[in-house]
Formats: sequence, structure tokens, C-alpha cells
Amino acid sequence: MSELALLMRRMEKLTAQWKEATEKGNYTDIELPDWLEKIHTAEATDPSEITGIYHPMATAWLESVRQFKDAPAAEKPKTFNTLVSNCITCHQHYCQGPIPRIKKLYVEPSTDVSNR
Repeated sequence: MSELALLMRRMEKLTAQWKEATEKGNYTDIELPDWLEKIHTAEATDPSEITGIYHPMATAWLESVRQFKDAPAAEKPKTFNTLVSNCITCHQHYCQGPIPRIKKLYVEPSTDVSNR
């Protein structure tokens, strides 16, 4: 398995943890590990498939992660779903296989954290 594929699996686990935190309204442990930045440098299974749109999409995803982390609690579900959407957008261009698993990461938009 390539370095990028392993990184993506790690990112999926982390995103699943964020989903659980979002569903529970528990944001105290939301951290952005440094290894996320490797999305720009990890070697792909076929490096020739990393075209000009990959890095801007990776940057957009990282920015959506930062927005999720920094958002007020009431905005967390919305910003979390945006970062999941950014995963899907990229995977529509590269490696479509994981899209069904990624879609399962969405939280219900009606997740109400205001009473937590």
C-alpha cells in the first residue's frame, strides 16, 4: 500500500473520531495533528495520477479542517460536513472507491449542540 493510501486510511480514522465528537457535542479533544500536512508530500500508488488539481484540493481540505476546529460549537456540524464534502470532491477525481465509506462520515445537519 502506498504512503498516500496509508495516510488516507489514517485520515479516515481521525475523521470518524471527529464525527463521533460532533455527534456528542464534545469538542475538547479536536486536534489537528501535524501529519495531516503530509497530504501534499505522501507518495501515491501511481504518482503520475497526481495532477494539477490535487494540491489545491488538498489545501482546500486542510482549510476546511481548520475551519471545523475553529468554528463555534453551533457551527461544528455544518463545518464538519463541509470537510467531508471536500473529501468526496477530491475522490471524485482521484480514487473513487472510498466514496461510499466517506459518505457515511456525514453527521445529520440537525445535530443540535446548543443544549449540550
